[in-house]
Amino acid sequence: MPAHTTKHGSRGFTLAELAVSVAITAMIGSAVMGLTMTLSTANEHAQDRYLSLQTARMTMFRLQNKIHKAKLVTAAGYRTIVLWAEDSNSNDRINISEIEMIEFAPGRKEIRSTMIVFPKEWSEETKASLDTEVELDAVTQVGAAKWVFYSSYASVYERTITLADDVAEFHVYAQPEAPMAELVRLSIRVGSSERGVTLESAAHLRAQVTDLVGMAEDKYLLMTWDDAYLVNNKGP
Repeated sequence: MPAHTTKHGSRGFTLAELAVSVAITAMIGSAVMGLTMTLSTANEHAQDRYLSLQTARMTMFRLQNKIHKAKLVTAAGYRTIVLWAEDSNSNDRINISEIEMIEFAPGRKEIRSTMIVFPKEWSEETKASLDTEVELDAVTQVGAAKWVFYSSYASVYERTITLADDVAEFHVYAQPEAPMAELVRLSIRVGSSERGVTLESAAHLRAQVTDLVGMAEDKYLLMTWDDAYLVNNKGP
């Protein structure tokens, strides 16, 4: 088709030239759109990884802080750790309200902490009536510790809080084995498989009382400081 010439002598575009121009413009637009989508997806992935990393770091910090303050790791499983969190009444004995259970709930993708928390308005006498002492040997296995914890009359006052969500994996390794553990290695994976972040670290028990752990008739027990001194300084 001949080109169209205006009355001023300038040459116009043929239909074929217009078609080629439109096609080139479409191709450039498509390429720009694809690049924009790729950059947007990459940015979204980077943001997701950053959020996962922040969640993993914060969770690790909270877990390490709890372990640093704990008196003992009474039991440790693949995805659960049981702590004698504190000796709140300074009696050198484990009370039910001093046990903290930290476990991974795969179905909910959460790491959760559960403790017995009595109402603040209760008197000390009322709390003491339910805050029963627990033998160490009864909480040196995760399953047994859960049974003691949830079968207690005080279990109606349990409080569970979520330490982290969107957790894909959580693993615990106590060294040496609980209840003699002084070091706990932790592994956390937060986020999906493509955008997830794995963080590994460890925490020492700084307030530990493993020196008070003894054995009698193949059962673990908590000794008094005087008994522990005599055992540790017993002559040949």
